[in-house]
Amino acid sequence: MGQSKDTRDPEEQIRAAEMDAEIIALRRQRVPYVEIGRQMALKYRGPGEDPEQPYPKQYMHERYKAALAAIPAREVNAHREELNQLLDEAIDRTNEVLRARHPLVSNGRVMRIGEPFINENGEPDIAEGHGEPLEDAGPILAAVTEIRKLVGEIRVLNGLTIPVKQELDLGGHVNYTITGVDMDQLT
Repeated sequence: MGQSKDTRDPEEQIRAAEMDAEIIALRRQRVPYVEIGRQMALKYRGPGEDPEQPYPKQYMHERYKAALAAIPAREVNAHREELNQLLDEAIDRTNEVLRARHPLVSNGRVMRIGEPFINENGEPDIAEGHGEPLEDAGPILAAVTEIRKLVGEIRVLNGLTIPVKQELDLGGHVNYTITGVDMDQLT
């Protein structure tokens, strides 16, 4: 929002501030923008407007961003801390999945390591389905992937993902663009 003077009458300004506060409160509760648009339309549509027609998702997102930009940094930091806490809790739950045992199941049966034995002919054989359950790597790999995504979101939320982009010009013959490398560390 720029430095332009607000030309709305005081009643409209109060109504807009109340709406912005509600949008922020609903986003803190992780309510989707579509639902926020529906709730705000029912409550804030003006005379002659259809209250059953929800505000567009994009409009709610823009209002949310503008409202966040307008509030003091202390409140933004408090909101960032809430989001960090939610992401930390999600990482904790994902770590629980990572630490849990996940037996491999096929056709409704737990797959087990075969138990070796000597059969009646004196030959080595394997008794299928009598040993330890096989571990399913799928849930573990999914948990690791989810943790990586959550850590990435934390990095973005806390401003830790500033890319380093350097360009080299070698006499006009060859141009290289190196992204993610600090040129000072190469020498």
